[in-house]
Amino acid sequence: MGIIMFLSRKVISLSTPLVQVSLVLLVFCSTQTSRAETESTLAENEYSFEASPPAALERLWRERQHAMEVGAFALAKEKLGLLVLAKEVSGWPGLSFFAQSLVHEAEEYFTAQRFSDCQEVLAAAQSLAPNLGPIYWLKLKLGWATNDSYTNLLATLGQIVQLHWRDALYRKVLLNLLFLVFSLALFLTIVALTLALIYRHALLVTHDIAYLLPQRGSKVAATALVFALFILPLVMHLGLAWTIMVWLVELGIYFAWPQRFVAMGILALLGLWVLSLDFGLSAYRYAGSEAENVYFLANDLGPNISRHNSTLTDTPAQSYAKGLRAYWSGAYSEAGRRLEQAELLGSKDATLYILLGNIRFYEEEFLDAIDFYNTAAVLDPDNVLVYFNRARALHKLARFEEGLASHLQAVDLNPTMSKRLRDHTQHYSRVPATTTMIPAELLDLPWQYRGNAFAGLIWTWLGGDKTKRSYFFATGIAILTLLLLAFLRTLIRPAHQCKRCGVVISPRTEVSLPRKARRCGRCYKVFSAISKVSSQQRIDYEKAILGLEHKRQRKMRFMSILLPGTGHMLRDSYLKGGLALLFFLFTLLSAVSLLAGFPKPLPLWQAKWIIEGAAALLISVIFYVTFLLQSRKRGRRGA
Repeated sequence: MGIIMFLSRKVISLSTPLVQVSLVLLVFCSTQTSRAETESTLAENEYSFEASPPAALERLWRERQHAMEVGAFALAKEKLGLLVLAKEVSGWPGLSFFAQSLVHEAEEYFTAQRFSDCQEVLAAAQSLAPNLGPIYWLKLKLGWATNDSYTNLLATLGQIVQLHWRDALYRKVLLNLLFLVFSLALFLTIVALTLALIYRHALLVTHDIAYLLPQRGSKVAATALVFALFILPLVMHLGLAWTIMVWLVELGIYFAWPQRFVAMGILALLGLWVLSLDFGLSAYRYAGSEAENVYFLANDLGPNISRHNSTLTDTPAQSYAKGLRAYWSGAYSEAGRRLEQAELLGSKDATLYILLGNIRFYEEEFLDAIDFYNTAAVLDPDNVLVYFNRARALHKLARFEEGLASHLQAVDLNPTMSKRLRDHTQHYSRVPATTTMIPAELLDLPWQYRGNAFAGLIWTWLGGDKTKRSYFFATGIAILTLLLLAFLRTLIRPAHQCKRCGVVISPRTEVSLPRKARRCGRCYKVFSAISKVSSQQRIDYEKAILGLEHKRQRKMRFMSILLPGTGHMLRDSYLKGGLALLFFLFTLLSAVSLLAGFPKPLPLWQAKWIIEGAAALLISVIFYVTFLLQSRKRGRRGA
């Protein structure tokens, strides 16, 4: 998912001499030209775009790598400086591929303890891709190794958190990862609850089936038939979700109301979860969407957006994004055509009008440029870039008083940014300031999530060849069936367990018991008010029942040791056990997944497994102790 997509683009030539900021010049510059000379040449000369500036950047990078291989480190440093200058002049938001390569190079310097070289390469990488996270992780390690102040280390760590959270794809992947972890924890909890319900009621089903079989039928035959009844959905390849539904419906006649509510809650959760798969895993479906194209436009050299739906009319977002790419590549006639098309299709964004004004500025049509800047100022009155560039255009027309007023407006809005823009453009008298940010209109594009292949793969495993929508409607029918079975239970009177000793009883075999008896015949005989059993016999029977209760408590503690919450499920505390198991699994899986996903460990530790293992162990111990103590406490209370 973190793979940056590089795609080809058309070579767009410009027939009229346009802009003074030609990146092609960087390719033809002599290796002996200094940075100051290059800046002066860029400011004073005009070139036509006979080649693609992205290709020029790649060529410059290859020349730098070749210089590194042959040991010409001074030349390599100069080429890297030209590459940084080219990025600044062109307006590309980021060149992540080049920056990532520099990070790997800086890591080698760090390993060799060449900290000054590491810091120098990292500074160049940060200039090429200011939003690349691994740069700041390595800066954090470098600061720790060089005994930098804790204030700077915390500031770098804060930058990492801020950069990650501002990244649209990172946020989406993070949320989707949490959804995936929660889904796995939820599904495992549902499976555990269902197995607990089966365990509690399998003997009841066996008892009733044994009663229905001919008298020559044995309990072994009834057990085999029950086993076949529960294994049948798996043999039919219905999928685990459908299998759980069938199991709950099969046991529905035996549920008391608390258990029935648990079963209906399981079905409702499964149905809603199935419908949310596509949306919850939308980060795995971003490929091909307009939002994906815009995201990658901010990294490296951007995608060739026209590769999707090339035969269809461009949307406003597609035209806007193509115009941005053309502008950053220096193909201003193509950029103007694309951006004007986006405006006609309905795009109304201040950045769009700033770019259109810049294109007119390059063509020395300053009146038109001022009109576009004025429109941008109406849409975004607090945009410093609008007033700064308008001031430059007014000065070109010798309207110095108006230009000064516009410049002062920019200074009033943000003095720091105004100074930075002035320093950036002072070497390029004929060049307007540009922006390296993705416009807000494009950042707000929705990510596509329908037709998610990853969600479809998960559902194929859970639901077989049935559709997710059919399962959702089937859950509604299953819930109604469980409600209907609650009323049929009073008529059919299936087997149930004795509330005192746990023995399976059936109204058809215990004919002497009252119709709504909750105890078996022996318990009823011993503990009823009209019982003629001696006190010693009653005490002995109570001791036997107490022994069975202790056995169940030991089983509950053993299950709680294996997995927190499962012991409570065996004692019919389904809600408490289910929530405990869900929280435990979600926390444990989140700790392992998220900590394993960090780009680099904190410099305080040298191995990631220490962080992950410590977090997982701490969570496991807390839950283990908590639920084991609860089980022991309940056992003492029962005793």
